[in-house]
Amino acid sequence: MSQPHPDPAAFSPEALADRLAGCSEKGVACRELPAGLIPETLEAAYAVQDCIVRQRGGHVLGWKVGSPSPDNPVIRCAPIPQGCLLPSGVNLPQSAFAHSGLELEIAVRFGRTMTAETLPDNDASIIAEVVAMAPAIELVSSRYIEWPSVPPLAQLADLQNHGVLIVGEFVPYRQDFPFVSPTLAFDFDADHISTDIPRNPAGDPRRLLPWLVRHCAARGFPITPDTVVTTGTYTGMHFPRRSGRAIGRIDGLSEISLRLV
Repeated sequence: MSQPHPDPAAFSPEALADRLAGCSEKGVACRELPAGLIPETLEAAYAVQDCIVRQRGGHVLGWKVGSPSPDNPVIRCAPIPQGCLLPSGVNLPQSAFAHSGLELEIAVRFGRTMTAETLPDNDASIIAEVVAMAPAIELVSSRYIEWPSVPPLAQLADLQNHGVLIVGEFVPYRQDFPFVSPTLAFDFDADHISTDIPRNPAGDPRRLLPWLVRHCAARGFPITPDTVVTTGTYTGMHFPRRSGRAIGRIDGLSEISLRLV
């Protein structure tokens, strides 16, 4: 792979966004990326995300957010643009994705709009604005053929490997819900994806929400009651090798499914 360009000022977010859009989910070999198209900073990677959102109509329907471990201060996020949020039961053609990794997650929504001017004062006040939760299946994909052997910031620029998010029925938020390790089952036809003790890598994923809301406010993206926020996998990532139906069941939430065709 080419080495990062020595001059960060030469990086063009628009050029990388155009390259990712041009491959149209068919993949682009990282070794073919010019050095000047590899982001070297978080700001550069997030700038590419902003360009992708503008290319897809300027509407952000949701966000994915995650962290590698419960005490890790590193938190990363990506917008879910128009066309990437779908209902339970949808049929998805495998041919539309260069990679198809499935994750069972929990999504939440807030009760009011939050912007830079209307942010609550503290973390607890932001979490207190959560009003609904739902099961979600993220189809993780990448525009890079060599993924996952791709620089982390290049993956972040590529919407943190987001393909589409399937969201089930929302129910009222429960503060006592076992977000750290819910009881669940995740199956792909006869394959059992779920682990014996499902856990979110971030621990309690609600700890990510204050960071996300502030991050979005700083980037000029309001969090509204319609914004769907998905908070990371409880089951790891499963790569189906055939067509079939994925079904997720999380105790206390509705069933969710999708079919790969």
